[in-house]
Amino acid sequence: MTTSTHKPWLYQLYRWIFPLLLPLVLARLLWKSRKDPAYRERLGERLGFLPFHITAPVIWIHAVSLGEVVAATPFIESWLRASPHDIILITTTTPTGSAQVIKTFGDRVKHAYFPYDTAGCIQRFFAHCQPRLLIVLETELWPVLFETCHQRQIPIFNINGRISDKAFPRYERIRPVMQYILPFIHQVFAQSQANGEKFLQLGLMPSQLTVIGNLKFDVKPPHYDPLIQQNTQNELHSDLKNPRFVWVAASTHLGEEEQLLDILPTLVTHIPNLLLVLIPRHPHRFEEVATLVHNKGINMAQRTKSESCTQDTQVYLADTLGEVPLFYSLADIAFVGGSLVPIGGHSLLEPVFAGLPVLSGPHNQNAQEIADYLAQSGVLTCVESKEDLSKAIVRLAHSEDKRHDCRVCGLKIMREHQGGSEKTRLQILEYMKKPAKFQRT
Repeated sequence: MTTSTHKPWLYQLYRWIFPLLLPLVLARLLWKSRKDPAYRERLGERLGFLPFHITAPVIWIHAVSLGEVVAATPFIESWLRASPHDIILITTTTPTGSAQVIKTFGDRVKHAYFPYDTAGCIQRFFAHCQPRLLIVLETELWPVLFETCHQRQIPIFNINGRISDKAFPRYERIRPVMQYILPFIHQVFAQSQANGEKFLQLGLMPSQLTVIGNLKFDVKPPHYDPLIQQNTQNELHSDLKNPRFVWVAASTHLGEEEQLLDILPTLVTHIPNLLLVLIPRHPHRFEEVATLVHNKGINMAQRTKSESCTQDTQVYLADTLGEVPLFYSLADIAFVGGSLVPIGGHSLLEPVFAGLPVLSGPHNQNAQEIADYLAQSGVLTCVESKEDLSKAIVRLAHSEDKRHDCRVCGLKIMREHQGGSEKTRLQILEYMKKPAKFQRT
């Protein structure tokens, strides 16, 4: 592939104006830290000042937040097993992503916040480490970073590549910038053909594209101590001889919890032993949600207070971090939040891996292809409103056969789509042996 070295005026404007906006960007972080103090920590890393200096070449993997870290985990584990002497540096943008890296990998990898995409921040970052290659997750396309990597002859790979329907028009508006930076990418490993086509429309060459499947199918649920699982089960069921019907609503957002609580009285009339396990997406909202449940006069137990459910408990607030898969493993059905309100949805595969029928609202833009596929397979039920959600829950609660079919079908889907992480790792190693498929004139 041969392209011009002419830099689009829009790219040059971006290089000039973004550094001027850094004070506003940092001010926004401080504003967000009012609710999550972690946002004001380690600000130097975001400016390129790393807390360590690495002289050996590193494998740099950038995963924005919690979801991307989880998706990248099987790939990273595969790399660590095959090349235990490689130094891996994982960067994230959010505190939740940072916490997940530390929790999952500990000192097996290096970790820092991602540097802002300015020449100064990137140069300071490279003064602390020298990447052997850069691997970015999903939709991370940073113009200054990519150009700098190209100048330093650092291969760039995009894995689990995707561009959502919502984001695509924004990229189209800056198509000249995309056409300038996409040739810097050695290879895009797209989640699907449809996602690959979007990259091609923005300027990627067919020789730079490989459709390999969604790496999230390789994600395994974490292992929990059997004692913790048993104790949690005992907390949910005061009478194991008469167990509750457990409905987990995970990753919920503002505006969703109220809708779920609104339909609870109707649900209880149809499912007398129903227990709603409510897991808000963001930790800073735990107390806010607890107050909401209390103000509605609903009998509630809180995990952080070690409160067990009685037969009168209607809501169990799981106000802890990292335990969503644990509660999925103890549930009968699952609702995935961020979908009744226009957030874009969250991971639908976690409950599928637990063998659960899954429900969601209509807003699943963050993983629309997976949502469509699971819906066509009958594992996912998408609803338009809280009233429709109530009816769907009642139908599932009263059909053990339907829940069994969802479990069998869901686990079959997971098995059929696994293996992308190892395939991606092997293909990256193969591509690194070949000369670049493009050059600039």
